[in-house]
Amino acid sequence: MDAILASTLIDQINEGNKAEGDFKPQAYQAVVDKLRNELGIFIMMDHAKNRIKVWKKHHATITDIQTYTKFTWNDEKKMLEIGMNDFAQWNEYCKDNPNASAYMNKRIENWDDICALVSVDRAIGDGALETENQGAHISDATSGESSIKKLKRDRLADAVTSFAETFKEYMISRNPPKPDSKEVYDVVSRVVGLDRYEVLKAVKRFLNNIEEFEMLKTLPESEKLDWVILCLQS
Repeated sequence: MDAILASTLIDQINEGNKAEGDFKPQAYQAVVDKLRNELGIFIMMDHAKNRIKVWKKHHATITDIQTYTKFTWNDEKKMLEIGMNDFAQWNEYCKDNPNASAYMNKRIENWDDICALVSVDRAIGDGALETENQGAHISDATSGESSIKKLKRDRLADAVTSFAETFKEYMISRNPPKPDSKEVYDVVSRVVGLDRYEVLKAVKRFLNNIEEFEMLKTLPESEKLDWVILCLQS
């Protein structure tokens, strides 16, 4: 569900359905329609908005940890790795930042998606705040106004550049090398509950649909059978 939500919103960005700070209503409607059509999940636009709020919380908390602490982010595992040697310092940090406690050694499966969707908003928002703070110390009104405008332009340019780089990395990650038939067969044949014919039929489908196969690999074992059956029935 998160994968479909993210990919749909990325498509909506490409179509221009994102204003500064939030998506347009038609973007959320596209998410609702996509989930209903592909997964049979009936949700409202508010559900999608709430999920994005959760992602923004993930991004804000982890980005602050990456920026202001020495704790290590493992980009391969998509998690903050807190070892025993760092445990005491981590507990001290969490006393002042209680939201961080939930992220110790917790894998964020869709971290790349979250960065692609959230990072530009945070960059622009932080830039605006920094600009206001600096502008407060400018005594001359005329030069102050000019400086504020320049700072905003510079910060916005940095934010756009940062987002472009993140988006490029995201698109590369969304287009992994096509799996070969052996890999697909090995993964599908381990799904408990499929007969031989269903395995072969699923292999044929997933060879032609990489995204569905990638989602199958990321699902917990208890949900893989339902996903395969859903794909075969669509």
